Amino acid sequence: MPTIDKTGLQYHDSSAARIRKIGGYVGPASYVSGGDPITPADLGMGRIELMLFTPATNGTLFTYPVWVPSATGGTVKWLVGTTGVEVAGGVNLSAYTARFEAIGK
Repeated sequence: MPTIDKTGLQYHDSSAARIRKIGGYVGPASYVSGGDPITPADLGMGRIELMLFTPATNGTLFTYPVWVPSATGGTVKWLVGTTGVEVAGGVNLSAYTARFEAIGK
C-alpha cells in the first residue's frame, strides 16, 4: 500500500468546492529558463492547487511540461523527454502541445 500524506489537504472533495479546468497547452515560441509563469487569473481561478499535464508532442518527439507551484500561481517547466533536464532557454516549443487539468478555487 502506498504512503499517502493528507496533511493540510482536503483529501476528498464531494462538495464541488473546487474548480476544474481542462484544456490544451501550447509550448512557447521562445522558452524562458525557469518556466512559463501561469497565474490563477490565466485560468479563471482565484488559486491553483494542482496542475497536471500529459506529455507534450510535436507529432514525433515528446517533452514533459511540469507545474511548479508558487505563492502567485506557478510556472510550467519543460523537461527533455530522454534526460529529464530542463529545456534550454530560447528553444522554440511552439510545435509541442499537451493537455492539462487544473484544480483550484
